[in-house]
Amino acid sequence: MIIMFDSLLKSANLGKRLTTHCEFFAAIDTLRYIGYRNKHRSGTLKERSLNLEINSMLNKTPGIQSVLVSLTVSTLLSLVNIQSAQAVNIAVVDSGINHAVLGGVLEAGGYDFVNDDSDASDDSANQHGTSAGHVAINSGSSITLTSIKSFDPSFNTSTQILDNSFNYIATLDGVQVIAHTGASISSTSVSALQNAANSGSGKIIVFQAGNFAGANPAGDAQQVAALDGLGIVAGGQDYSATNLAGNMKDFYIVAPTRALISDLNGTSMATPRIAAAAGTVLGNHPFLSPRQVVQILFQSADDLGEPGVDAVYGHGALNLTNALNQVGAGTIPTDTGGSGGGGGGGGGAGAAALILGGGWAYTYFKKDKVLKKTLIIDSFGRAFNFDLSRNVSVRDDSKPSIFALMSDQKSDITRVPLKNRGVKNGNDGQPIDSITFAFVNKQEVTPNLRAAFDSKFDSNISFLHNAQGVNSSYSMALNADLSTNFGALSFAGDKQQQPKIRFFSNDLFTTPVMGYSSQGSSFQYGWGKDDVNRRLGVSVIDDQAEHGHQSNSVLYETSLEKENYRMGFQVGALVEQGSLLGGSSDSVLGVENTSTYYLGLNGAYNVTDDISLLGGFFQGVSTVEESKNSLLTDFSTIRTEGYAVGMLMDNLFTSKGSMGLSYSSPLQTTGGSATLTLPVSQDTRTGTIGFESTGLSFENGDQEKIFEAYYNYEVNRNNNIFTHFSYTKNPTSEPEANLEKAVFFGWKRNF
Repeated sequence: MIIMFDSLLKSANLGKRLTTHCEFFAAIDTLRYIGYRNKHRSGTLKERSLNLEINSMLNKTPGIQSVLVSLTVSTLLSLVNIQSAQAVNIAVVDSGINHAVLGGVLEAGGYDFVNDDSDASDDSANQHGTSAGHVAINSGSSITLTSIKSFDPSFNTSTQILDNSFNYIATLDGVQVIAHTGASISSTSVSALQNAANSGSGKIIVFQAGNFAGANPAGDAQQVAALDGLGIVAGGQDYSATNLAGNMKDFYIVAPTRALISDLNGTSMATPRIAAAAGTVLGNHPFLSPRQVVQILFQSADDLGEPGVDAVYGHGALNLTNALNQVGAGTIPTDTGGSGGGGGGGGGAGAAALILGGGWAYTYFKKDKVLKKTLIIDSFGRAFNFDLSRNVSVRDDSKPSIFALMSDQKSDITRVPLKNRGVKNGNDGQPIDSITFAFVNKQEVTPNLRAAFDSKFDSNISFLHNAQGVNSSYSMALNADLSTNFGALSFAGDKQQQPKIRFFSNDLFTTPVMGYSSQGSSFQYGWGKDDVNRRLGVSVIDDQAEHGHQSNSVLYETSLEKENYRMGFQVGALVEQGSLLGGSSDSVLGVENTSTYYLGLNGAYNVTDDISLLGGFFQGVSTVEESKNSLLTDFSTIRTEGYAVGMLMDNLFTSKGSMGLSYSSPLQTTGGSATLTLPVSQDTRTGTIGFESTGLSFENGDQEKIFEAYYNYEVNRNNNIFTHFSYTKNPTSEPEANLEKAVFFGWKRNF
């Protein structure tokens, strides 16, 4: 069992912002992890949480060499109204509309097909048509009405009257939605309904389901399937007499049934509510097709009854608020050389997997003001505000986190030595010193209690094969980290009792060239003569499931090793497929590929048997091939740099205690440039996206600096306690903060 607690305090510039963060984690049987996490932020905007289908990024375990900061998908999303909503006209097929009540919103062109004249006033005793029109204008925005009188004062009609009514509506170009409030007692011909629905750019017809408590909608509502996606059946919400969805469930939603200026109650009053919702959605985004509007209402409805579409409620209850917000997966449009309706700007990429490599996070967050203006489009091409400065996760190799420590503590290596059966080294006939297989049980650490119980606890088996001859050695690994075979830590770490206690900047004491994850295959071959040793390492990483990362690398290291000191030189190349410096691939912040070439120096000196000094320095240059669906273009050569110095101490305070100190500047960009092109506006009439470009400089003036200290005490064979402290100046993942402090405490129990 491992029990950990950490406290993280970040103080913002001028003390205007304060974030406190606490985490508690327990690991049981080294396989199952439960946790509690509480985060409080002061001074933030009131937020509206929205699922942008980025759940694939959440609750991920950090890789051996990196930390994935969990993305909180909580943002202030609001409709982008570049222009005011456009007025939408609804034809109300009913008993007429009283001009004295609704004359201000009535359009010319109304007609009385009962008396065959142009006076479409409501002369019914209960003012049925007027009540329906009043519901419509009070259930949406920018709604106007056209009165089509098709029912006499006793609500009688005929097929001829109804056919004439709908064929006439087909000639009214201004009508975009039809509220057929008496549909359940109507017998309109299919051809007349189709003529009206297909006229112009298309008209949405909303049919009353009926108030007969039937299992299926009645009358004209049975014809909705013939309208090819342009029809909706309106049922009553919390109204016992409503006809149910039944055989028209795929076209059916429910809405409130009470009138606002009379005591009428029924599905004929639900009909104008749904018609007004359709008009409001269309008025806010006139580029939408009528069929798209129908689908938006269906997909945004609140599910009622059995999950999914059912024979009682159909798609569920009308929810105009949902309909005016994002529906479906979110996509960030990219400017790829074209423009078009439906939110098109020539291309787009999903809002999922927005993960930055820690090396260039500072460069990104410097553009905080323009990032807040970014747009995201839903599956219907409608644009919404999306703060791209906040909805991004930072993959930072040196980020202080309980997850990084858990990555080291959660797994034990079970070594199964094989007996030497006289196997000889092929070069000189000497026996191989040892062959060892290591099986590493690894388990995901979930960042909250709910996810811990919901996740599947699989056990990954890692394989290492180490062999040594007089002048050579090699190691092969599957899902295991071979980078620790390189650099100063490979020399000084051998002297330490607990080498698994690590610094967050560990890669600067080993090598950053072997990639940003251990989820792959790697091979290392070493050979030497006298005091000069050489190592060659290659790795192939496919970490798509966890971090969306693929890379290939090759590394050569030569070192001079004496009894008490080591000096090493490294040269290597790392090719990332689709990602930039450890970030996610296949996202709007991705690239086609990144090729980075590193030079590194490292050294270690054993002052005594119990004290070792170590250090590392790396510089790299990266060339980038941009992706056509990325916000990032026009890359120059990017330069990176990082360094670290440290001290390891054994037998400190007690023979079973060990301690480490380090000071580091993590691998970060120091030069280079690119262009960031963001979607910032949408013409709601055409759907065309407008873009704004700004320059990105990868020169980081305020380099992140980290001081770390840890102490480990081996109580006995099965119990370890340890603590870790870090102090970070100018943390790259929190550009508004100027310092970050973290203290971790842990207890490990082996069963």
